[in-house]
Amino acid sequence: MEFTIAALLTNFTEDKLVAPKALEKKLNCKDDEALRKLQIALDALERIGIFSQRTRQISPHC
Repeated sequence: MEFTIAALLTNFTEDKLVAPKALEKKLNCKDDEALRKLQIALDALERIGIFSQRTRQISPHC
């Protein structure tokens, strides 16, 4: 399934950690290509300072 950055961002709140597996399920990422695109998006958002991926949890930086 194709997802947008907007769809990805709606799954986060300021005070809550999100497990990557939970994101995969919410965004309906079922195949390897979708999982790869999700990881690329998360990596890009981390590089620009939007999120931090620590201990296999993702937390927003607002």
